[in-house]
Amino acid sequence: MSKLNEKQKTFCREYLVDLNATQAYIRAGYSENGAKVSACQLLTKANVQAFIQKASKKRQERTEIKGDDLLQFWHDLTYTPMDEMYNQGPDGTLVPKTFDEMSDRAKRCVSEVKSMFTADGKGFQSIKRLDQIKSSEMLGKSLGLFKEKLEISGGEEPIKVLNIIGVEVEDDESIDIN
Repeated sequence: MSKLNEKQKTFCREYLVDLNATQAYIRAGYSENGAKVSACQLLTKANVQAFIQKASKKRQERTEIKGDDLLQFWHDLTYTPMDEMYNQGPDGTLVPKTFDEMSDRAKRCVSEVKSMFTADGKGFQSIKRLDQIKSSEMLGKSLGLFKEKLEISGGEEPIKVLNIIGVEVEDDESIDIN
């Protein structure tokens, strides 16, 4: 397997920032013309895939963030029921629980708490929940439930884009994602 040149390594590092191949290609110093197609082609190279895989693993070890942690987070956002965030008031309305009353997973679902009270103690409190639709989408993508097809044409036959899994980088290949 051939080694990556500096521009290719920069592309890999930039790709890991936001997983946007086109923008990573441009930020790495390649031309904007045809960046989408060229970035996809670059991602099909075994040595590029191996570099990204190894750099991703090093980042995971350094940050101590595990895929299971993200899956659990998205699961909590998607499936935590409202009764873990609200009590039912005497008149049947929903009354937000205090943070101390909420379960840990309910706390992870809260993006904002607003309180509006007057001097006589009357008012209300509201809780804004993180986006359940987006979290369910992220959960589904992580579990491979959505299949996205990518077809690049430019000739008579479409180009098949492969994601090579399990390719290892040679030991002397230096990976620096900083």
